[in-house]
Amino acid sequence: MSGTRVLLQSVGSWIALALVLAMAPAAARAEGFFDIYAGAAFPQDGNVRVKADDAFWNAPRSAVPPGAQYTSDVEWETSPSFGLRGGYWFEFEDFAPSFLGIGLDLSYYRAFEKDDFASLDMWFLPITPLLMLRIPLGYSEEFPGGRVQPYAAVGPGFTLAAAHAELSDLSSTGNVLDDFNDATLDVGLDVRAGLAVQLSHSFALFGEYRYTYIKPNFKDEVDDTGAVDFDTRFDIDPKVATHHLVIGASFRF
Repeated sequence: MSGTRVLLQSVGSWIALALVLAMAPAAARAEGFFDIYAGAAFPQDGNVRVKADDAFWNAPRSAVPPGAQYTSDVEWETSPSFGLRGGYWFEFEDFAPSFLGIGLDLSYYRAFEKDDFASLDMWFLPITPLLMLRIPLGYSEEFPGGRVQPYAAVGPGFTLAAAHAELSDLSSTGNVLDDFNDATLDVGLDVRAGLAVQLSHSFALFGEYRYTYIKPNFKDEVDDTGAVDFDTRFDIDPKVATHHLVIGASFRF
């Protein structure tokens, strides 16, 4: 994922460049927008790496010795995906149609499975600053962004991620585990492309494809009860690449 890290490091520079351009004399006006959208998230099949610090539990298909790692292939279930965002499209007088914008997006989606590692369920709440580009087809003074607007956006997803795993079924030598719970803040990648149709000066409808990638690291000290009562340290490191299809409404002002 070195390419992804480079891209994430570049996003801040892109947004800074957009702000500089926005403050330039050529950008005398800006079109504000507020979007709401909903659809479905399709996490692609991946794997979950699990590390425990003792031998008194069994993972699906394999026991985990002290300090060893277990990797499980996972087929994630489809989940709802929805969110909202706001920002500005900049209007460049006597220079070019309105093609550059910045935004801030807040969204929610899940990745969960029921058949492999102990019913692992994760929630993601990304806050994403976006650098946005559009093609203003059919633009005019009334519609500086065009009547039809293919667009794309990219940004780093600063993501609050939470995980819950039911570990009670994973038992060995009479020991029973409590459930795993953790929350963390991680940075992921967010790329999207869509098509907006401006129905009036202040209202548009759009459809959008979105790709998100995140690799959170969850940790929890789980109570391990049995003949001997002690805590077991679990590290769960999933790789979650998700495809989203959403539709939404955009209010322009």
